[in-house]
Amino acid sequence: MMQKIRRFRRILSTKIQEEQIVQVELSERLTAEQNVLAQLDGLKLERQRALDEFVTQVGRVFSPRDLWHQRQHIECIDTDMECKERELATLRRAIEETKVRLLERHREVRMLENYVEKLQAADTAVRLSTAQNELDDLTCMRFNTTREEFPCDPVSRT
Repeated sequence: MMQKIRRFRRILSTKIQEEQIVQVELSERLTAEQNVLAQLDGLKLERQRALDEFVTQVGRVFSPRDLWHQRQHIECIDTDMECKERELATLRRAIEETKVRLLERHREVRMLENYVEKLQAADTAVRLSTAQNELDDLTCMRFNTTREEFPCDPVSRT
């Protein structure tokens, strides 16, 4: 029984390590999500500044080439923002998948913990029962030897 308990404790420790690995993975993905959100916010601010700069040049004289370069800069920022939004969507899907995996690992760990506790309780019950049986046997042996040494029965004296 103890071998079985040790084996399941080793399995439990492995499952706990797997759960911790998934927790670290989730933490890394959440950090990556925060980084992408910060980059996306930076791109939005940059785009807004580029648009404001483009709009404020209404009365100035500049070449069509300058207009084209400014518009290309804004389109480049838009492309970067779309790329970051796709990356963010991918990260969020990965985060949800990781959360599901973490929940599964957590359930497995709890299930194994309960099983190990039941095995330990059963082992303790068996050990206590065995110890009690040994005490009962010792008591019976002592009682029988005492009866053999003193054959007179105190109840029959009356």
